Amino acid sequence: MALPQHLKRECHQTRYGWLKRNSHLHGTLRERVSALAKMMQNTGLSWIFKEQARAIWYGHAVNAKAAWNDWLALIKVSQIRPMMTAAETVKTHLKGIINAMRYKVSNGLAEAINGNNQRLKIRSMGFRNKERFKRAILFHFGGLDMTFHQER
Repeated sequence: MALPQHLKRECHQTRYGWLKRNSHLHGTLRERVSALAKMMQNTGLSWIFKEQARAIWYGHAVNAKAAWNDWLALIKVSQIRPMMTAAETVKTHLKGIINAMRYKVSNGLAEAINGNNQRLKIRSMGFRNKERFKRAILFHFGGLDMTFHQER
């Protein structure tokens, strides 16, 4: 079912409000999002699911695995296609998600290093072989002091 034009416009104007934490919504934005959530039940329900997932992730649940499984069951019952897709991803990676929550680790640093290496490769328009690429990475990101010090 297509949304009426005024609802589409209202959704577009409040799109960042839907992404915010509930505790960070204030004033008229909170009122607008709440009113839209009542009119568009699937969107409102999806927003509630997002808030529940955020609460589980930040450790507001006693047993994380049980909380995630309850969340997955709720989404399955809701039959909201985009949420079911997200739930499948969570289900596939649940063990890694729980480990990341338990040990407070992420692969963010590795992703940042990989991104820098990819930008170097693009900026240089490629390398003839892997050895030259390795050398370029060490040169640009190795943290070496390249100033010349002449001894007297």
